[in-house]
Amino acid sequence: MKTILIDIGHPAHVHIFRNLSKLLDENNIKIVFSVRTKDNVKELLDHYGIEYWNYGHENIGLFSKVFGWVFKLNQLSKIVRNNRPVISISNSSFYLAQISRLKKVYNITLEDTGNSDQVLLYKSFTNLILSPSLLFKNLGGKQIKYPGIDELAYLHPKYFTPANSVLRRLNITHGEIFTIIRFVSHHSSHELYHNDSISDNDKIRIVEKILKYSKVFISSELSLPKELTKYKYPLPPETIHDAISFASLVFGESSTMSSEAAILGTPFVFLYPKSIDYTDSFENDYHLGFNFTGKDYNTDSALSKACEILEEKSKTLYTERANKFISESIDVTALLFWLITNYPQSINRLKTDPKVFDQFYN
Repeated sequence: MKTILIDIGHPAHVHIFRNLSKLLDENNIKIVFSVRTKDNVKELLDHYGIEYWNYGHENIGLFSKVFGWVFKLNQLSKIVRNNRPVISISNSSFYLAQISRLKKVYNITLEDTGNSDQVLLYKSFTNLILSPSLLFKNLGGKQIKYPGIDELAYLHPKYFTPANSVLRRLNITHGEIFTIIRFVSHHSSHELYHNDSISDNDKIRIVEKILKYSKVFISSELSLPKELTKYKYPLPPETIHDAISFASLVFGESSTMSSEAAILGTPFVFLYPKSIDYTDSFENDYHLGFNFTGKDYNTDSALSKACEILEEKSKTLYTERANKFISESIDVTALLFWLITNYPQSINRLKTDPKVFDQFYN
């Protein structure tokens, strides 16, 4: 039986690969999950009934990351040796790319952000870099771009229908205005030298301002100031996409959650020190949100735009734009399933046939 190794290092990765895992399992292909625990990773894996090998947790600080790197490579090497996968796949895991090269396993790396330090650590080791068309960066000869974005692997209408029950569980009436605010930890390796987390005082100010226009639920990787704990998102992590789909606005520091909001037709306001290609594209090409990033990073400007959106109450327009984006994109899970089940012939076709993606539109 063919074995596939999937590496997880972020909650979003669970979602990206869970539908693929189900399809592979239904076709008698063995799937092994290797996991670095962060935020709600374990809770999501347990919820979806996915068994996994845990080989470490998120490290904070330069020394801890270097020591953790050596430890994780050693642990992951044991997982690969014990399971002997034919293909390994991840979202930007340099741990998996490095071990795969050492163990002669064909490695596929999904790359949607293009952080230079992360890419540097896996580029020489991976066999294929698969990235969305919304990533503008050229990562060299190993890179193949597909029409769409990674989040469609779980938010494509084929796989996701929002559950109305989330409104009752949040004590929200249908059509009531509410905002999801996302704060992140800035502890990732690519954020090591630019830790610009929003201060607690600014978090309080953001929430107080938005509360004048809507109800607020906060999703945060860090502990919240005591003044904000009553606004913490109260439901299990697997419900967050249902909530996003009914929300009036997503505001915060997460490019992933901003992308999820765009696909689900909910306007986003993204506040982050660095520009991100795909959130820029969602704003400039599809008009699905607003970026206050890079030189435009400004909390007051982001807040003003958030309040403007909440006053306009123009959710229907964003839904129409999201549908247009989805119609121009492929079923990412179907692409990954085809790549794996038809390997190695599929890899050659992917690299040589310009019409290869036509079969994955719905």
